[in-house]
Amino acid sequence: MVFPNLLSIILSILTVSSFYPLIESLWLKKDSSGISTYYVLFNLIAATEQFTIVFFFMVNNTAGSSVFVHTPISVGDWLNFTQMTVSYVLFLIYFALTLHYLPDNRAHKYTAVAIYTVFLLISVIPELIDVITGGPHSNNSDRDFGLALFSVPHVMYINPVVTLLIIISFIFQAHKSWKESSACMSIRDLAIQALVFALLGVSWLLRLEWPPLNMPSFYQSRLAEVFCLVAWVPVDHFLFALGQALLCFVIWRRGVNAAHGTGETEPLLGGP
Repeated sequence: MVFPNLLSIILSILTVSSFYPLIESLWLKKDSSGISTYYVLFNLIAATEQFTIVFFFMVNNTAGSSVFVHTPISVGDWLNFTQMTVSYVLFLIYFALTLHYLPDNRAHKYTAVAIYTVFLLISVIPELIDVITGGPHSNNSDRDFGLALFSVPHVMYINPVVTLLIIISFIFQAHKSWKESSACMSIRDLAIQALVFALLGVSWLLRLEWPPLNMPSFYQSRLAEVFCLVAWVPVDHFLFALGQALLCFVIWRRGVNAAHGTGETEPLLGGP
């Protein structure tokens, strides 16, 4: 089944629309208190990894994979790459604004920047250097070895860890949202983004080429193989959608407790 190109374009537009109120709120209020630095950082790392892998196959479409790209590259492949790029850029903007407007917490800022810089050094930057130096146009055994040295660790080891980071990010943010409110995170905006990313998750189930059942396996588990090769794309999007929905519930529940003067939000008796 060929996924309609028009739907791919609409989903990219919806992705931008889902980020716009969150980014606008940060820009106007200039205060990111209540937003966990590691919630934003870990989701940015996930978006970076998604972009890294798809970018790798777009540049090196002769590497023998038809999961993300075809030979020759189709319009649908370019639209899939555009979707990953849009998500990556939006997460990057959200991350930059969150750190810029984070009040009085330089340690978290420097730590987050250091962690992300290290991740860039093993993901996007090597690919950019490869493109700039003309590597994709070379065809030799040394390059094939370099491609394998870059792609295999990402697909088999780094990417599954990144999926786990998405789950951990929402633990950080749920805890912070329960303790303190954020003027830049509303239930409506989070719910819209949860819906958009759920739709993206469904779309990726249809947009990607799934490996045949009789494909030679290098994994002990067939499930692990399918996840590492292709299923991580919809799984990551579904996890983000589920996490945003969870934050909607946490923020709503905190508001209910505050309205009734119970739970964590109840002021101390005898306090000023």
